[in-house]
Amino acid sequence: MSLGSHIASDCIVRVRNHEGAVGFGTIVGLSRYAVVFEMYHIGTVDRQSVVLPEVLIRRGEAEIYSGRATVTDIVNTGYVLVVSADLMDPWSEQTGIYPGDQPHAELAGFVDEWRDDQQHVEPGFRLVVAKLRDLLAGLQPWIERCERMLGLQASCVSPHAVQQFREESWAAVHPALGELLDRFDAAVRQIAAPDLPSHRALACRELFPYLLSAPFLRRVYAKPWGHAEDLQLVDMMSRKTEPGEGTFGWLLNALCLTCRAARAYRDRSEWLKAQLALEARRIHYSYRRRFHVLCVGSAAAVDIRDFLECNHAAAWCRFHLLDFEPSSVEAAREYLQDAVDHDSGRPAVQLSCRTLAEVVRVAGGNAVQRPQFDFVYCAGGFDYLDDWTCELLLKRFLAWTQPGETVAAMILNAGFPAARWLEHLGHWHLRARNELEVRQWAALLRGCETEVRNTGPNLVFLARRGHDSIPAEGGTPLRR
Repeated sequence: MSLGSHIASDCIVRVRNHEGAVGFGTIVGLSRYAVVFEMYHIGTVDRQSVVLPEVLIRRGEAEIYSGRATVTDIVNTGYVLVVSADLMDPWSEQTGIYPGDQPHAELAGFVDEWRDDQQHVEPGFRLVVAKLRDLLAGLQPWIERCERMLGLQASCVSPHAVQQFREESWAAVHPALGELLDRFDAAVRQIAAPDLPSHRALACRELFPYLLSAPFLRRVYAKPWGHAEDLQLVDMMSRKTEPGEGTFGWLLNALCLTCRAARAYRDRSEWLKAQLALEARRIHYSYRRRFHVLCVGSAAAVDIRDFLECNHAAAWCRFHLLDFEPSSVEAAREYLQDAVDHDSGRPAVQLSCRTLAEVVRVAGGNAVQRPQFDFVYCAGGFDYLDDWTCELLLKRFLAWTQPGETVAAMILNAGFPAARWLEHLGHWHLRARNELEVRQWAALLRGCETEVRNTGPNLVFLARRGHDSIPAEGGTPLRR
């Protein structure tokens, strides 16, 4: 069904985010599985892939939807925000129907809409979903029977025996599952964007009874923090494996961790820790002072703690972590509570919270806005933001950076071939970009040297602030 086929002139939407902020919007497109609306209070919804726990859609006086929605796309013009979102719960058209109101008309409308949905489902997509369901439905009981026969569910069983069975199962199962999931990815690429929500709903209904055995996918889909990249999820990606619930859950979890998003995170983590060590030594030996680092996004807490524990160069560093949500900052504080500076005995990481709107729009005398950092790093944030917001963030980051020092932003590489079925089924909506799109940002940064590095899963945008200006417009490439 195309968006807008059931739009009414008197439809309005009320949304509440995880922080409790409420906003209202005007609906410009509506279907059973998705909604597109315009908002003027931009702070309520600021990035894609977040879960809105309360979305209320009204048609006149009747409430037709009340439930959750996942933001799939955002276009920010600076004055109005155009938000696309998938509706995750059942509709409530029956609200307001009373005896004598001829509810059969509503029921007939539902059946007509169902037929319309069925006509828009691509046959190739339906076929690969059915094959995946059949394989998973047969595989799960077969593996569980093997575990019982081998005694692998007993508490006293050798971990080596369990791991050996899992590795042998992976070798036997991965080729068939991997091939079907590749075909699933190919089928998704053939679907027109307006029809993606109905196809996603079909796949989730058929496959989730099995796929949610994977702790990783279960957390991606549930988004208990309201967004995908919480610290527990990042920790799962950094460890590459997760015990899962039995061998079946372990196999599915291992498959999840081969997908594009997980591979991109591990690549970012290794790049960041290597760069921190390199730059900390440069600052220490060149200037005999501490290396001051700002990491934007609480997910970096996992990498910071790992670096503090494993790299001697950490003794020369001072870390500041900034996030846009209070709950994320508190979780990072708890995660880093054992990270202590050995010289002073104080916490090794200073944490602060500012909303995205504050960071993008507000200039002033706040301490974090003075040019005090040698290195500003932002990873996951750019995966969920539109170009307009990313460009403003880069300018703000450069204003916080010492003259001659560097801002690094990680961007998901659109040209990297990797499995994306997890993003589709888990409502994990990431914004990937190609090198040309990223290089265009350089034209907006005056007085800076810029470079784009391709690491495979990611593009690294590097901007080095000039010694005599605050960046505004224009730019030159970094000398090699």
